[in-house]
Amino acid sequence: MPFVLAIDKGTTSSRRLIFNAKMKVVAAAQKEFPQYYPASGWVEHDPADPWSTALGAARAAVAKIGIRAAEIAAPLGVVA
Repeated sequence: MPFVLAIDKGTTSSRRLIFNAKMKVVAAAQKEFPQYYPASGWVEHDPADPWSTALGAARAAVAKIGIRAAEIAAPLGVVA
């Protein structure tokens, strides 16, 4: 059965959803990352944090339902 991996990239976290062929969510995972406030009204991120949490959330979602990354028919992101 093919799956679709969707990305929800927020300001404070990375979330991944996996849908089955009937477009039902079968797995979800979320990883938060830190915010840095160098000045009043500013927010910054370490560029490595959104990337690493995106990858970690994808791996966690795939592991939750016990599939292989190759079973994802429409990957929107990288699962390694």
